[in-house]
Amino acid sequence: MKNYSIFEKAAWVSALAILALFASIRVIGLQPDAALYAGLAQKILHTGEAWMLSASAEKFPKFFEHPPYFFQWGAWLMARLGVHEWSAKAMGALPALMALFMITIFTWRSWGWSVAAWTVLAVTSTVHFTKYASTSMMEGPLALGVVLAALGCYVYLYANRNFVQLGGVLMMGAGIALACAIKGVIGLGAWGGCLLAVVGHFFLENKPLRRLFFVPFLGLSLFFFGALPFLYWLLQAVKQPALFEWLHGYFVKQVFRSATTDRGEEFFREAHNFFYYIEVIVKNLWPWWWAVPMTLVLSFRGKEGFRDKTLVRWILVSGSFFSAFIVPLSLISYKLPHYLHPTYLVLAPLAGFSIDFLARSFLVPRFPWLVSPWLRWVSLLAAVAFVIVRGERISSTENRGQEFIAIRERVNSAPARCRVLVPRPAIDVYRMEAFALWYFEGREWGFTDERLPSRIAVPARSIYWVPPQGLIWASEECQKK
Repeated sequence: MKNYSIFEKAAWVSALAILALFASIRVIGLQPDAALYAGLAQKILHTGEAWMLSASAEKFPKFFEHPPYFFQWGAWLMARLGVHEWSAKAMGALPALMALFMITIFTWRSWGWSVAAWTVLAVTSTVHFTKYASTSMMEGPLALGVVLAALGCYVYLYANRNFVQLGGVLMMGAGIALACAIKGVIGLGAWGGCLLAVVGHFFLENKPLRRLFFVPFLGLSLFFFGALPFLYWLLQAVKQPALFEWLHGYFVKQVFRSATTDRGEEFFREAHNFFYYIEVIVKNLWPWWWAVPMTLVLSFRGKEGFRDKTLVRWILVSGSFFSAFIVPLSLISYKLPHYLHPTYLVLAPLAGFSIDFLARSFLVPRFPWLVSPWLRWVSLLAAVAFVIVRGERISSTENRGQEFIAIRERVNSAPARCRVLVPRPAIDVYRMEAFALWYFEGREWGFTDERLPSRIAVPARSIYWVPPQGLIWASEECQKK
């Protein structure tokens, strides 16, 4: 059997890692939320209004939902790469790719390059994750924050030198800060993961109870340090004339409403289903992730899996972060599948280890040719084909995107001089600006109070056009078209 050089191994795993984010080539355009976020970044680039805290009819109300750092990052990218679809996708894809490489390096150093390759393949096959992480959605940088916090937590708990442990604390703080900068108070799930892992470590490792006094100190320190971007955002709000309206909009309308109501959108039937995210995992984490429960069962029966201390420790850390996200998310009333995505990368090494463990334990002894060099490269090509076949054309939720893809071609087939009009009340200015930029090729648009004949049909259950009167053209000539 050929002995691969380190460069060949790195090339193989790197190819898979890049594949995981960019091989879903059938994903066309930006889905609606991604278009909105890209539109906000483009607006910051053109206006220089970096904080978007003033509540007025002319400003996009989505600023209630998230701190502006993600959009500032997107504006910075567009200033250097230009305003187009690929610079918009890089908003989420570049941080996600960085997070993927970090978790790959950790897996490689812990269990070898074969486990690292399986780990990346497990992420690659999760098209539902890569679809969100490779576009202008917040899942990419949020995943990077969670990975930073988890790796920092692991280093802090299990490093042998004090200065290395200090580096772990800094990594945890940086990860929490990034998560809070992207998702506000929701990003504190990364802080909760660190805290659960530290407490679990003290009990599982039989540490003296007197040392538990470090936990509140560490927790408060990480909370303050990690929440600094969010606190600075609040400080900017103090300078706004509509401070109360802004605070009410963020904490009451966005955070509290999402936690307690289904926001009146009937297609979120899973709002009150506590086990919704378990169903998401069962549906999306196939086929490779099924090796995890099989390996755990065999380990409990005395196989070698649980003899690996690194595996047991990573189960504690990744399980803590997973619990810190899935438990609160299962309790809130507004559930979307991609809310759980930032935890997929910290769970992926478990899948990689499990696949490799099962292969070495049961397949390789019976079929030695499975580890031949040529088969590794054939399997890489098979992985490429697998991702492309599973790649989806539009967004995953029932009608977040289908309506835009359906009307996009009809709108863009009309002459450029045809102006798109939207009936009132229909949509806010920022949404329409983003949709016109990313869906309708920058076509001129406007609002109308007249009920003219609809030329472009909009689904009756549309979540963006209220009421669903449809789009119309500005001139009689274009209507005839």
